[in-house]
Amino acid sequence: MERVIFEVIKEIFDINFDFEVVLSRPEPKFGDYATNIAMQLAKKLGQNPRQIAEKIAEKLREAEDFSEVTIAGPGFINIRLSDSALIRQVYTRPAKPRSGQQVVIETNNPNPFKPMHIGHAYNAILADTMANLLAVSGADVKRVSYHGDVGAHVGKIMWALLRYCDGDTSKLDEIPVDQRNDFMGEMYAEGAKIAKEDESAKAEIDELAKQSFTRQDPLYAKIYDTVFDWSFEQIDSVLARIGNVPIEKRYLESVADVRGVKTVKENVPNVFIESDGALIFEGSKHGSFDNVFVATVYVSQTKMHIAQSMNAIPDIGMTGEALMAQLTDPQVARADVLATLPAQAAEKAKEIILHFDKLAVAINTGTNIPSVATPNGQAAFLFLLTSALAPVIRLSYGRMVLLALPYTITMSITGALAVYYFL
Repeated sequence: MERVIFEVIKEIFDINFDFEVVLSRPEPKFGDYATNIAMQLAKKLGQNPRQIAEKIAEKLREAEDFSEVTIAGPGFINIRLSDSALIRQVYTRPAKPRSGQQVVIETNNPNPFKPMHIGHAYNAILADTMANLLAVSGADVKRVSYHGDVGAHVGKIMWALLRYCDGDTSKLDEIPVDQRNDFMGEMYAEGAKIAKEDESAKAEIDELAKQSFTRQDPLYAKIYDTVFDWSFEQIDSVLARIGNVPIEKRYLESVADVRGVKTVKENVPNVFIESDGALIFEGSKHGSFDNVFVATVYVSQTKMHIAQSMNAIPDIGMTGEALMAQLTDPQVARADVLATLPAQAAEKAKEIILHFDKLAVAINTGTNIPSVATPNGQAAFLFLLTSALAPVIRLSYGRMVLLALPYTITMSITGALAVYYFL
């Protein structure tokens, strides 16, 4: 564009000195580009700057690249590009508003040891599209992904896999590559089903989930490593089929969890502060929001913690477990249970209940509170549904599901269309 104007000026005026055409971006109502070159040339040419601008504008109007050329003030030239010129410029000189910026995009996070589904395809396509747009705008885009490779879901599938192999890991080698996704789905479903139906199996699965952090048993480790590799071969294959740009770094929960907590604790109190057993980042001091993210409540410890708290109340006339059972009985009003206790004991019980109620409500409403997870990194609502206060909390969980329903439907339709066109 600058070169075109430069050549027009050289054609109109007898110039024997150096000059440079500089374009700026005016307000949209004035055009796409503006230049004050006429005022720069006026003194050396000994002419009125507006007259110089008129001559330049008249010549520029003859070019197909410009749909409108106007003069403003003492000699500003405002230029509006034609549609064909705009399209050509997008291809030859795309705008780079994010040039010099580095942007990290969390692309997709399917967990290993579980089959992929339509939601994973949706997230992958959406994230990659955003990353592509940012890259075209000039940003240095870093594509990364985060995966939960330890925890409850690993315990469930390992329970089924150990029984399938029965000590012989070569049985896994017999599974055809194109059947591995379905096989993992069947194994996971088997473990998930037995966890709901059999208390002893559930206890075994919990133990297998804990082992996913250490993998010290050779048989366990061999099966784990084999299916881990299957999982990411499957993930990479699907992402390649839908055309995603490969990620630069893959973060695993088993690697990042310990290191992350260690890093946070090492930076107390310089970056983070400690309050009531939780570690807090005071984002409000930096134009963001405060985030409480280190303190963790474990599902396996939740009921025990509430029961122990109740057990410490003097003169309740029963065990903490018994009182907890009465307070969470959906057929009995909480007030009626508290009325049977001595006044001081009732007040103490109310305090404990209030503490856990606030925690549950805060989780459901997205309030910044200590993160709630299982030892294996599961989502907060698992705590809500399995805690001693579940009968109360399920009501707000149901409300949350209803609020999320429109989004869920939209996501499902979009994902289905994406798979139809891309797979």
